[in-house]
Amino acid sequence: MNYLTNSHNTLSQDDRADVKEKVPVVKIAFLDVGQGDTIVISCSDTHEAIVVDCVDARSVQNYLKQEQIKHLRGIIITHLHADHYKGVADLLNNCSEALGLQECEVLACNDVRSPRPRKMPKLQHDADGHSTFYEQPFIGRTSLANLFLWCRQNKLKCEPIRVTKRCLPFTGTLAKSLQLVHPYHADYDTLKSQGLNNTAVVLRISGPHSSALLTGDLEPSGWQQLQINHPELRSDVLKFPHHGGAWDDATTDMLLDAIKPSIVVISVGTVGGEKYQHPNADIFTALSKRPDIRVLCTQATHLCHEQKSVLTERNSVVDRFQAEASRSNQRPILSRDERSCPCAGTIIVELGDKARVLLPEITFHRESIIKSHFKRHKCEW
Repeated sequence: MNYLTNSHNTLSQDDRADVKEKVPVVKIAFLDVGQGDTIVISCSDTHEAIVVDCVDARSVQNYLKQEQIKHLRGIIITHLHADHYKGVADLLNNCSEALGLQECEVLACNDVRSPRPRKMPKLQHDADGHSTFYEQPFIGRTSLANLFLWCRQNKLKCEPIRVTKRCLPFTGTLAKSLQLVHPYHADYDTLKSQGLNNTAVVLRISGPHSSALLTGDLEPSGWQQLQINHPELRSDVLKFPHHGGAWDDATTDMLLDAIKPSIVVISVGTVGGEKYQHPNADIFTALSKRPDIRVLCTQATHLCHEQKSVLTERNSVVDRFQAEASRSNQRPILSRDERSCPCAGTIIVELGDKARVLLPEITFHRESIIKSHFKRHKCEW
């Protein structure tokens, strides 16, 4: 049964009545980890979580503790570029250290094989060279080697993740809110020939009456194949693909016209943003035509704020986040890299009767962060 039940779904009336009771309110946290993806999908009612990509295991662990998660149902690696997988081995090996947290039940990833340590595979890089900056060297005990080692030692917990007739390989209630929409097994080899980004796992997540689309590092050619398989993917929240790179004005228009989101999240880093043009100007041009969309970038770059160096604002911005978090007796989850400067920082979205941004609070973000520190910004029109 398809468990999606929101205003963008096409289930029958009978199915909707049956499914409505089974779909919980879902939180999606886009953690501030710099140039990379680290996403935690969770359900407070059932104390479950599923992690999508991880480059900073400590940040994930801190968030799982904060949310009182007891069951880590699974970790998904969307594709094997280091800015998506490099923290996964650490999380797998250490997640049980969190108080009361069970070990991860399943690691789901395409192409996680078990080569001998001296025969590490050469991974494909993306066209703009972005992934080469974050890829680990294939010698010694690197994050990739540790990942393969974990897979060899936990063969029964490793699952490929391609669209087939069966559901995602996770147990529990939360998994019913996730739908895998890309890549299809029959398309995989063709997509891989275009680069690993187009094989990236794409998930649609549903709350009772709202939804989100997580697009990994998908590029326009991969999106075109996805639309052939799923022409109707309207969602309230869009995690913009490829950190805001690889898309131009026309293809971004095409993407936004199809999804029609009210919230767009861009996981991007201060470090590397200038070199790889993430997020690029064309994306802001397309977004500026849609003033009703709330745009949130995890970190600030000079590309989105037109400042020579956003790092001059870092200490003040971090202080503001810490003061805001202390009001609710929380610790802000921000990148520890002193070369980074948060903008929205960690972004938490709730999928309930509607999609709403829990963090950062809108007035705080606009007045205390953007207007106070990034006066020539592009994320609000």
